[in-house]
Amino acid sequence: MLDTRFPLWYPFQEIDAIEFKVDKVDEIERLIEERKNLYNGEIDDYKFKKSSYETEEEFLDRISVDRKAYTILKMGVAQDPKLTAWFVEVEGDLFIDRLRNAKWEVKAKIFDDLFPIDKFYKNWMYLDDLSDLLGEDLKEKFNIVDEETRLKVKSRFKSFEHPSFGLQKVIGINFRYASYLVRTRKSKLYRGWVIDTVDRLMTTVKKRYEHLLREELKGYAERIETEAPGPIKRLAAKINEILKQSIRVGREIDFSHYEFEGEIDDNLLLFPPCIQDLMSIMKNVGYLKHHNRFQLGLFLKHLGMDVEEQMLYWYNFAVDNLNISYEEFEKNVGYTIRHLYGLEGKKVDYKMMSCGTIQSTGNYYCRFQDMNIDNINDKIKEYLTSLPGQEQAIKLPMAQEIQPLVAKGNPSEACGKFLEMTHGLEHHAIIHPLQYLERAAKVSDRVKKRNDEQSEEEITDD
Repeated sequence: MLDTRFPLWYPFQEIDAIEFKVDKVDEIERLIEERKNLYNGEIDDYKFKKSSYETEEEFLDRISVDRKAYTILKMGVAQDPKLTAWFVEVEGDLFIDRLRNAKWEVKAKIFDDLFPIDKFYKNWMYLDDLSDLLGEDLKEKFNIVDEETRLKVKSRFKSFEHPSFGLQKVIGINFRYASYLVRTRKSKLYRGWVIDTVDRLMTTVKKRYEHLLREELKGYAERIETEAPGPIKRLAAKINEILKQSIRVGREIDFSHYEFEGEIDDNLLLFPPCIQDLMSIMKNVGYLKHHNRFQLGLFLKHLGMDVEEQMLYWYNFAVDNLNISYEEFEKNVGYTIRHLYGLEGKKVDYKMMSCGTIQSTGNYYCRFQDMNIDNINDKIKEYLTSLPGQEQAIKLPMAQEIQPLVAKGNPSEACGKFLEMTHGLEHHAIIHPLQYLERAAKVSDRVKKRNDEQSEEEITDD
């Protein structure tokens, strides 16, 4: 008989309540530290299968640590937007790692929960069931090979997955849950269904999970907010305080006090890939969509550009400045630019959005999420040709190392790998565009302090 229960690590299920005491600060700190080490891959993931040499009580005590740590963090981040963004991103990565290694029956049950049946039909289906629904043989129509054939091919490579994992099964997900795949055409889109292997659809699964986690945190924050003063509120506040002290998240990075050698294009390779691509489009095409202009404009603001410099930048490259003076352009576009700096509208001094926001909001742009893998490889080859011969030979495996991360839906990891291979830095997932720039600038002699006293001082880690 197959075990089709939710695994204990899956958070969206009813479980027995876990009690905490406000005065157990040491335990809270230990659990937070263990969870952080789990996110960073510094400790092995919890083993959720009972071993033959432990009692049921010992097994439950051991695995309850995972749920305790998750619950503690949820209490601490729920009312803090910066910590919430961090938590959703790291939990999303952990969830996908666990889901990949789960048996197919477990995957299927989780898919049922993430993509539930609505009043019309299921929102994910096996390929044969989808063929029946649409009245067409999709295998024949799209020349799709079955899982057994795929596994035979995969078995020739070291990355071979066990058949029970089901990563080579071809399924369909309703397009409403796969907007980014629909937009980028990374998978087959047919009659409202996105069709691909489970492995390639993991990005969509992750985004759905992260969306539900955000909604859960919103509800959690509301419950804490309406809670009468007492143990729950004190505990949430204490956890939040500990998290702020132990996790470097949301730190504002501002380069307005630094200067870059040469023109802005001379420093392009210090910028994160998303910004490189947006600047390239702006320079060559002369137009960006609204949200992409907002994304690039905020980056340029935090790079140190003032309002007037930004105005000149957009005027120089914008296609809609033809046959108009700078004064006319400023009159038409100036409001938008000044809005970025909090000088118009609601007068909000906008901060640069995180990678999590960029990747979860369909209107922003991330190279390693939104660009086709062939185009990503072309971009990397373009970068390689700019290097001296010896360095180029060393970095030739770059595309092969980044491609699996893109295929598995890990754009932040892929971006970190790109930074590692281009600048010789230790590999860390990139969670913020300015973090990328800060790390790249740290090892560059092209970035200096603006003031005279420290003009020769390079950026260092704080």
